[in-house]
Amino acid sequence: MNNIINIRKMRLPEALLKLERELDEIYLSGHKKVIIIHGKGKGKLKEMVHNFLNKQFYVKDFRVGEFYEGGDGVTIVNLDYSIEDNKNYFLENLKKGQISSSKIFLKKI
Repeated sequence: MNNIINIRKMRLPEALLKLERELDEIYLSGHKKVIIIHGKGKGKLKEMVHNFLNKQFYVKDFRVGEFYEGGDGVTIVNLDYSIEDNKNYFLENLKKGQISSSKIFLKKI
């Protein structure tokens, strides 16, 4: 599983769905760092990504990329595995259909 999510040039709804799906997969695969490529443009994708990341329980922190990483066009995410039950909780509720990151996120905006 790759730890890079590319949502450049996508519309917000499709970018959000791809972000949710791939970030969940990356988390479950055990990666500690994720690179999200959203591009620079007008900043709408970056804003959506940052708002979404702020609401995810498994995101430890995130930052805009350094110049050599892609600068304002990328966001670097560190995932949180400090609570052992995070992954199990997530998997159980995902299987039951009780968790959907995008649904939770969309209700809050």
